[in-house]
Amino acid sequence: MKNVLCAAYEEARASHGILLLAYVIMPDHVHLLVRHDQEMSDTLRPINGIAAHRVIQFLKSNGFEASLLKLRGESKERNHRRSL
Repeated sequence: MKNVLCAAYEEARASHGILLLAYVIMPDHVHLLVRHDQEMSDTLRPINGIAAHRVIQFLKSNGFEASLLKLRGESKERNHRRSL
């Protein structure tokens, strides 16, 4: 999965002229260090969009249906409860 994200960030950087200085991929989130000359949301939109698209493609092509359901907020178990 990290290779999918790395490739997505490279694609976003190259296609949108984003100066991506560094990133750290954590188990459940990512830290980005970017230089931007526009609104932060306009900088992050292509990065997040491309990354999300590539991750979903990867999950679909590799049979990770349960993960896709989680992304949609669905679960195969009807009585699933999160414990706090």
